[in-house]
Amino acid sequence: MTFASVPAYRPAARRPAAPAAGGALPGVVVVAGSTRGAGTSTTAAVLAASAAALGRAARVEPATHGDEAPADQASGALALVDAGAELAAVRAALGRNPDALLLVVSGTAPAALAAAFALVKATAPAPAELVLVGGDASAAAAAHARLDEGARRFLGRPLRLAAAVPEDPSLAVALAAGMPVHDAAAGSPAAAALHALAERAVAFAAPVPALA
Repeated sequence: MTFASVPAYRPAARRPAAPAAGGALPGVVVVAGSTRGAGTSTTAAVLAASAAALGRAARVEPATHGDEAPADQASGALALVDAGAELAAVRAALGRNPDALLLVVSGTAPAALAAAFALVKATAPAPAELVLVGGDASAAAAAHARLDEGARRFLGRPLRLAAAVPEDPSLAVALAAGMPVHDAAAGSPAAAALHALAERAVAFAAPVPALA
């Protein structure tokens, strides 16, 4: 599959939502995988825990297919919608949350990158950023350069790299076993790589009133 061959998605009109490069994250982030097992649940859980540790309330919500209400932003909390790798779930989550940022989690293998680009194109014009998992920094940079070039050429916009995350299977295993996120993330290189992204979430938040 070539970049040009991926059909575009034409949703209803959306309000402007794309954060500036390096800017704060919006109130809702839809976390989607280029393929099954890309690591959306781990990414969402670690981002939520990191944001909370930095002072912004955050929660992870599952994506559904129905006409449920959008994620509740009244509290000022960051909502991370774990949409998995099913396009219908991703589109449904974006449809309910028109100001959301789409965070695409992908490996750096060619097939995964092609699937990541297909997802970005299929959900355009939703603002999207990448979390690339696996490989070293140079591999992530090369993978991002390829996708960014494709986005500029075929979608008319750049595609930001939100985070390059080293492979860390022990983190996912620990979370699946029920270990608290803070404990599982301690000393994890993958969790450390997501910390800067969590800081962008904190930058967006309004001050949270102290409890009486």
